[in-house]
Amino acid sequence: MLRSRKFGKKESDERGITEDFVVWLARRSHGSVEAIHVDSGESEHGADIELWLRGGGLLLGFRLQAKCLKPNSGSRKPGSYQSLFDTVGTSPDFQVDKLISNTPSPLIPAYLFYNGLPADPVIPSDCCSDNEWRKDLGWLGITVAPAQVVSLLKDITPRRKTLGHVLPDSLPLPCIAYCENDPYSWHFPPGAMPLRAARTLDFIGVENIIFIRDPITSAGSEAVERAAEQEEFQISDSYNDFPYLSQILEGNLSTDTEMPPVRYLMIWDAGLRQP
Repeated sequence: MLRSRKFGKKESDERGITEDFVVWLARRSHGSVEAIHVDSGESEHGADIELWLRGGGLLLGFRLQAKCLKPNSGSRKPGSYQSLFDTVGTSPDFQVDKLISNTPSPLIPAYLFYNGLPADPVIPSDCCSDNEWRKDLGWLGITVAPAQVVSLLKDITPRRKTLGHVLPDSLPLPCIAYCENDPYSWHFPPGAMPLRAARTLDFIGVENIIFIRDPITSAGSEAVERAAEQEEFQISDSYNDFPYLSQILEGNLSTDTEMPPVRYLMIWDAGLRQP
């Protein structure tokens, strides 16, 4: 299921694949995933999904723009992300620039790539594993890259939008939740997925990573103590700055609450197990 070609939609149908991805993550992930269909503002703000990782008393948030790879003929020839440098509506503003400028801190702007690769590509990703393709039959089906990487590619002439340009600065999605080569991961407390993800993002050069302290679960949390000890991370008490998030976690979401400008809002709670 991690191969986007198996999601049951056309490869050019990014919206359809995103919907299937939301369903897949909710059904198959470790922990509990809550997904809310919002469907507002993506065309203006540049994000398809707002994803929060929750665990160990910490919250780590992302605004994600989804792009689909159009493969070339021949299984080992790199395809291209034809809509990678889309502009917003009729304006000359690039979607990636809108994503970066309109993503409020501490959310991290990033790209979610649906690749659907039928075979091991000759181009390496930014994964540090010795065999990234082996991981459970194709972890490279969905990869993630910081939005700043796409912005840099946009500024190169001619613009670079092939798999060969993007994959070296991308990570398989499961690497964000757990890096098998991180020697410290084995010592993390249970449910510390946000902390694991932050270490992986720091490794690939993402700066100014800020957690939100989860007041519901942070009391006495070992993960919060570990995060506070690492000078490259910050912990914010801006929980109430995101009313929709706090209301969802506390089970009292109001119909009057302003939701984020995305298609889907997702909360992946690594501390809870699905029934």
